[in-house]
Amino acid sequence: MILAGGVLAGLSALKVIGGSGGTTNPRGFHVVRSQGPVEHWLIQTWQLPQPTTIDLETGEQRAAATTTEIWFNRRSGLARTVERLDGSVQSDHAEDSGPLPAGARLTDSINMDSLLGTYWPIDSRSFGRQPGLHMFRGREVIWVGRRHHGFPPVPNDGDWLALDARTHQPVGYRSFLYGTVVQEALLKARLPDIPRGRFSFTIPDEQPETTAWRAPTTLAATAAKRLNQVARRTLGRTPRWLGRRFRGHGLRAVSIGSEPAAGTGGAAPFVLFDYGVLGLKEFGARRPAGYQEAPRSGRIVLQTDPGYMLAPGPDVRPAVEVLEQSAALTRGGLLVIATSGGDRRIALDRRTSLDLAAALRPISG
Repeated sequence: MILAGGVLAGLSALKVIGGSGGTTNPRGFHVVRSQGPVEHWLIQTWQLPQPTTIDLETGEQRAAATTTEIWFNRRSGLARTVERLDGSVQSDHAEDSGPLPAGARLTDSINMDSLLGTYWPIDSRSFGRQPGLHMFRGREVIWVGRRHHGFPPVPNDGDWLALDARTHQPVGYRSFLYGTVVQEALLKARLPDIPRGRFSFTIPDEQPETTAWRAPTTLAATAAKRLNQVARRTLGRTPRWLGRRFRGHGLRAVSIGSEPAAGTGGAAPFVLFDYGVLGLKEFGARRPAGYQEAPRSGRIVLQTDPGYMLAPGPDVRPAVEVLEQSAALTRGGLLVIATSGGDRRIALDRRTSLDLAAALRPISG
């Protein structure tokens, strides 16, 4: 079970809606109270490249804080994970690993789950350590890596776990790719355990799986008035667009469809304005997965979905290949996400994102 990471993987059907104390649950869900104490962890994460935010008033761009908060009930095996970007919830989900004895590890691999385990004394048959003590984000640590086929871990390659030099408890995680750090995590706080019965997991009832995807349908009408009517009916709000052209690139098509919604599931309808070099996708009250809460008002959130290519030459280092970029903001009660990548080719940098935000306006003419 991977509780958190740069890319969420292996999500189960469980969804957590409530937290400590609450028993109210939406239709189709039921409450499971904790068995035994619930551990509470706060982790700060970094990745290459790190998401950034742009202040719409000042134009200032800075790295965005990304955190993962975990509540883990070892006796039941239920874990709740809340991921935030710049303070806004990206996802809130649960997983079931099955009951786990006290002191047992979630995994024998080294990954984000390792921060919740115990690795001291080091099992030299499975793990190796770097000699001496090292500094990791202000903490003095011992670096521990997994052996592969009996061979010791190679420094500055693969996945490494940071153990506090004094307590020997996990405090950090670092992943290398050919000598370059591509992901890090720091255990910011081990918060007090929540007593038995004081924390609830809200999970769905047994029901057949249904898809919330609906393939985009291109609107036949191109008249602005008609586009406005159809888009407003889809979103429940007045849509925004960039006009008939943006930076010389004309509007090619307008489509409607839906994606799985964040939170309790269901469908999140969208309207997509295709400008060729970028797509402008808008959501109403129901937001897609990854945007359980919209970005903060007055800010643009820039994210990059990278692939890693090996640069030529004897000194091999990974070069970031941009698979897709996105710029997200709120406007008029809508979540607006501009994307570029694949066949779409425009750099969603600071200048382009600010121009895009300034050009957004209700459909007219």
